[in-house]
Amino acid sequence: MMKITDFVPFIAADIPDCPPFIAERAAIESVIEFCKKSWVLNAMIDPEDVEQDEPLYKFQAPSNKPMCGILEANFNEEPLDFYSSKEMDRRKTKWRRTKGTPVEAVKEGLDSIRLYPVPDMDYPESLQVRVAYSPRMTDTVVDDIFSSHYFKAITDGATARLLLQQQKPWFNPSLVLPYRMNFENELYSARNLVMRDIYQRRPPVPQL
Repeated sequence: MMKITDFVPFIAADIPDCPPFIAERAAIESVIEFCKKSWVLNAMIDPEDVEQDEPLYKFQAPSNKPMCGILEANFNEEPLDFYSSKEMDRRKTKWRRTKGTPVEAVKEGLDSIRLYPVPDMDYPESLQVRVAYSPRMTDTVVDDIFSSHYFKAITDGATARLLLQQQKPWFNPSLVLPYRMNFENELYSARNLVMRDIYQRRPPVPQL
């Protein structure tokens, strides 16, 4: 793990008048945004029991970190295809009441999925998901990946945030663009890597 304070000297190189505690806040905000949009922090959760007649399942991220979403789900080690509730309404009638062995799922918010069909029996330790998560605003350390791979992205993201703080001595929106562009380029590159890894494990859902 790396300390949030490790970002501060590099932020100060571009914004020397910014107090360290404000730079630290900008850094953790940038890490959180990076995680929410790239899903770079993700983990498989231990398999959970599926109960008869219970289609809805809620999950928690490791160490109860804030959830950013559910990336993939497996039932009895077979991948579940994800569809929206609107797609399910269009594809299948009475899908919420149909019973059988689950083969598809609907995401319900950031932390829950609804199985289709509704489980027709108990399936012990059969449901496993990969969740994406982020640090909390109060965290003082973050994953080492932000030191080894995305250090400059975070310092640039924090710098861009600070330059947009009105009524501060360092307010200068004309300088924001290159910092923000590098942050976003690194973010979407990280997201592409995450999605590539998921698709290598399973093919994407066909477009209907």
